[in-house]
Amino acid sequence: MLTNATTRVLLLLTLASLSACNGKGTTESPADMPPPAALENTTAPRWVKQHTPHANIALVFVHGIFGDTVGTWKGDGPSFFDLIAQDPKMGPKVDMYAFGYPSNMIRQGSFGIDEAANTLYKRLDTAGVLDYPAVVFINHSMGGLVVMHMLINHREMFPKVPAVVFFSTPQSGAEISNIAKHVSGNEALLSMLPGDSNIYIRSMNDSWKSLDANTRPRVDCAYEKKDTGPFRIVDWASATRFCDGTAQAISANHITIVKPDSADSDSFLVVQSTLKPLLDKVFEPKLATPDFQIEDGQPFVTIDNPYGKQDVHIRNSGGGLLRYSLDQWPNSLYVWPGTDERTLPGEATEKLQIALANGASGTEYKFVLRSNATDPMPVRVRVKNLEKIRANQEALAGEVLNALSGTLNDPQQAAALAEASPDQTREKLVDVVRGAVAKRDPDLLEVGQWVLTAELLTSVNWPELGATALRRAEKVDPAILSVGSIKQLAASTAGLSGQQAVTGVPALPPESLDAWVAKSKTPFTSDRSIQAASNLSATMLKFPALKASALSLEGDIARAKGDPGKAVQSYKEMAIIKKSPSNEMRMRAMESAVGNKTTMIERKTPSNSFSARGLAPTAPPE
Repeated sequence: MLTNATTRVLLLLTLASLSACNGKGTTESPADMPPPAALENTTAPRWVKQHTPHANIALVFVHGIFGDTVGTWKGDGPSFFDLIAQDPKMGPKVDMYAFGYPSNMIRQGSFGIDEAANTLYKRLDTAGVLDYPAVVFINHSMGGLVVMHMLINHREMFPKVPAVVFFSTPQSGAEISNIAKHVSGNEALLSMLPGDSNIYIRSMNDSWKSLDANTRPRVDCAYEKKDTGPFRIVDWASATRFCDGTAQAISANHITIVKPDSADSDSFLVVQSTLKPLLDKVFEPKLATPDFQIEDGQPFVTIDNPYGKQDVHIRNSGGGLLRYSLDQWPNSLYVWPGTDERTLPGEATEKLQIALANGASGTEYKFVLRSNATDPMPVRVRVKNLEKIRANQEALAGEVLNALSGTLNDPQQAAALAEASPDQTREKLVDVVRGAVAKRDPDLLEVGQWVLTAELLTSVNWPELGATALRRAEKVDPAILSVGSIKQLAASTAGLSGQQAVTGVPALPPESLDAWVAKSKTPFTSDRSIQAASNLSATMLKFPALKASALSLEGDIARAKGDPGKAVQSYKEMAIIKKSPSNEMRMRAMESAVGNKTTMIERKTPSNSFSARGLAPTAPPE
C-alpha cells in the first residue's frame, strides 16, 4: 500500500513527465524530465509554414496542459510540422499555424479552457486563419477541449471546419487531474475532472452531442496505450467519447503520442488519413442553378405549372459556404422562403418556390440573383398559359367557397362554431381555406399555402382572416417578410383590416388603399363561382358571428355582377354590424360608380329592411 508521501512523489514525477510537452525531453521515464518548477509555455502563437499564395487548408495545432506552442509537437527527430511539410501530398496543400496559451506547472497565470478558447478565436481572426476556405484542428490533450469550447461558441465556423483530430483528449475528464489539482496551481486542471463529477465537462458533453452530425466537424481520435510514469493519463473511454468512426490506438504515452519520429509513425498516419479526402476537395462555393434555362446567354425560368408556381433549386456544388440573395424582385411574384441573404454549405441544395400573385397579368418578369460565387445574375421569369393559370385561380376560389359551405352546413361543425369565440371562429375558417388550398396543390410548401390563403381571404373582403393567415405564414418562416410582394400584401391587409398583419410591416396609407381597392379584381368571374359565393353568403347569414362577413361577400357578388347599387346596400348593412376600412373603401368605390356621394358619416339610421334581416347593430357605430 502506498503512503501519502509516496503517492505525492509519484504524482510530482508524473506531473514532471507532462513537461515533455515543452519539447525539452521525450523519454518515457519521468525521472529524466526537468524539474516542474521551471516549466511554462513561453512561445507565442505563430505561423509555422505559410505558402505564397496561401494554401486552401490551414492546419491549426493546439497543445495540451503544461504544453508549449511548438515544443509539444517535436521529439528528438523531425517535428510534426516538418513531417507534414515534407510529405509530397500534404505539404504543398496545407499551411500550418501553432497556437499556444499559458499553461504552467506551478506558477500562477495559467488559462482555463474557456479563456484559452476565447484567446484561440481572437488569434485565428487576427492571424487570418479564419479567411482560409478550410481549417483543420490538430489537438493534444486539453487542446481538444479548448477547440471544442471555441467551436460550440462559434458555430458559424462549422462550414469551413471539416474535421478535428484529438490526440488523447480527455473527453470525459482525466482521472489524473482529480489528483493533480491538489498539488498544482494550474486553473485548467479544475476543468479536467472526471465527467461524472464535473459540471463543465458534462455541459460541454451535452452541447457537443446536440450538434447536427451533418453540419458539425468530423472528429478523428487517437489514444495512448502506455502509461506516463505510474498513471495512464487518458484512458480509451475518455479519449474516444466523441469520435466518428474507429479511434486509432498509438503505442505511446500521453507525451510521445504527438511526437512522431517518422512518416511511418501511427500518429502521423492519423493526420494523413484525416487530410487525404480533403486535399483535392473544392472549398470555394460554386453556384449551380439546374432549373434555369439559357437563351442567348441569358438565364430564365419558366412557370408552366397550371397553378402558377414553379420549383427552383439553388445548389452549392463547391465546398465553401455559399451566400445568395434575390434582388429587384417584382411585386407580381411571390417566392418562399425569401429574398434576403441565405446560406448553403458545400454540396447542399435548397428549393425555392416562385408563385404568380392572384390577378397578375404579365407574362415576363425579371429579378437578380446575387451570390459570393458569381457576378450578379439577371434572370427572366416567363409565364406560360396565363389564361389557364387564371382559370385555376378562379377554380381555387370556388373550391374554397365550397369548403367553407361544407363546414358550415355540417351539423357538428356548425354546433361547434355556434359556441366558439370570435378568435376561434376566425382560426377555424382560416384553417378550412388553407386546407382547400393545400388540397388543390399538394406540392405547395406550407408557408406558400398560408400566403395564398391570406391573399384569397383579403381579396374577398375578409382582411381580418387574411391577417390571421399571414401571421401563420410568418410563424412557419419569418424569411418571407423579405419578399417585397409579400410585404405589399401584408401592408394592404393591415390597412384593410385595421390591424397589424405581420411583424414590422406598417399598414398602407388610406390613399394607397383606395387605389388598391379600386383596381383590385373580384375572384368571382364565372357563373359557377358567383353561385358558390351566393350559397356561402346565405349559409353564413345563419350564424350571428358571421353576418358581417356574409354581407361583405354579398357586396362583392353584386360588384361582380355589375350591380353597384346592390353592392352599396350590402356594404352599408355590414357597416351597421362592424366597421372595416376595407368595407368603407369598397362602399366609396361603388357609391362613386352610381353617383352616390354619401359618406359613412352622413348615413342615417338603418332602414327597417335592415332589421328585417336581423342586422340590428351589435354595437353603436363609431
